[in-house]
Amino acid sequence: MKLDIIVKAARNGTFEMLENFEGFDGATRVKLRAVLDELYAHVTAFQKENDKVVKANTPAGSNGVKTDNPRYAYVINLINEMLDQDVKYQEKAVISRALYDSMPLSVNKERSLMALGLVAKE
Repeated sequence: MKLDIIVKAARNGTFEMLENFEGFDGATRVKLRAVLDELYAHVTAFQKENDKVVKANTPAGSNGVKTDNPRYAYVINLINEMLDQDVKYQEKAVISRALYDSMPLSVNKERSLMALGLVAKE
């Protein structure tokens, strides 16, 4: 699975929505917690690498690479290469199709759940 899919799901609030959704039974919550821990580990590792790349290419005293900086495109390219990496993630369908159909979700979150393989295909 591409790291980009996982990072997008974290950024669009899918992880938080899953953590706060009250319709899961105990077994589903336990499975989901394990999956989310694995996904958060990937996001945290990406964020650390992202911070290293930005700090290494940021002029002293500034707070990030500005869009008018000549190195901006270089930094964006490095970050995109990181996001394009395949990461080890075993998709685990922990949400039943019936429960998924009953969840109040935005289209963005629906796509994230399906892309992450968290919904049973039933």
